[in-house]
Amino acid sequence: MRQVVTTISPNINVVTRKVDTNVGPPSSNDLELSQAALNRTTFNGEETDLAGAINTFATPLLNASEENQTADAPLPRFHILVTDGAQSTQQQRTDTSCTKGSDYVCVKRQILALLEKGWGGTVIGIKSEFGGKVYSEIQKGLSIQYTSTTNKAETYRPFYLYIFSPDRAGLEKLVTNFKERIRPFLASNDSLREFPLSSLYANGMAKVEIKLEGKAKDYVESTIYKSKDEEQVRVELLVDLNTQRQNIGMQTVPLKVTIPWSSQATDTGTETELLKLLKWELIEVNDEKKSKKENHRFPELKLVKTEVN
Repeated sequence: MRQVVTTISPNINVVTRKVDTNVGPPSSNDLELSQAALNRTTFNGEETDLAGAINTFATPLLNASEENQTADAPLPRFHILVTDGAQSTQQQRTDTSCTKGSDYVCVKRQILALLEKGWGGTVIGIKSEFGGKVYSEIQKGLSIQYTSTTNKAETYRPFYLYIFSPDRAGLEKLVTNFKERIRPFLASNDSLREFPLSSLYANGMAKVEIKLEGKAKDYVESTIYKSKDEEQVRVELLVDLNTQRQNIGMQTVPLKVTIPWSSQATDTGTETELLKLLKWELIEVNDEKKSKKENHRFPELKLVKTEVN
């Protein structure tokens, strides 16, 4: 993380906070970030105030020497909350304003509040070696000792980076640089996943191709239309409705869609998992009464299967 910070222009100062039962005061001590990465005893609190930490993101940093600083002071450009994501609060939503605690409802509410203000945000999960106690989120106080096996990624446990910024463009660059620098150290290709909260999942319009084969060539014509703003694609199939021609039965019409996934989207999962983000819907638009009156037959369209090539 320290290396990524040096790539940001203009240069920025790094301020750290310790988050446990309470959110600690900001510190500009350069050594604290390094110590936190090496010293397991840095975090020793009984609870984790995740909602409280996120609640501070939209607040200017106030130091003792800046008592007269107003709420209009510039906000920190980036916020990175490093956590195992475990819910470790003793009571659920005791603060109705959701400004404290790690209750997942309150954490979600704080995140949504930032997004509604126009902030950019993303959550990155990384599998890493682990040695220590794993606490139950169901039975408070229950824990087990767990140690991962070196060079066996399947035994690793994830930690998460909640990254937010009022500067969406700056956030994109920061996250891209971070992922490029962290990849050489990952245990496997699937050790990093990203859940973009404000980024586009596709860089432009999808490309559509139709390849008619066999007897379908004689009965079907296809046309692909693009909207003027090039944000939508419409596929039109013209089918021969002549009832005097031979009924050739069901025919396959392969539809190939190439989606220009963004780098954020490709890190959300595998190609098969990305396919699940797509919604396929067949909408019939012919006039049923007219078709019966003129004794026409209309094709029956079915979505047979979807696959990733």
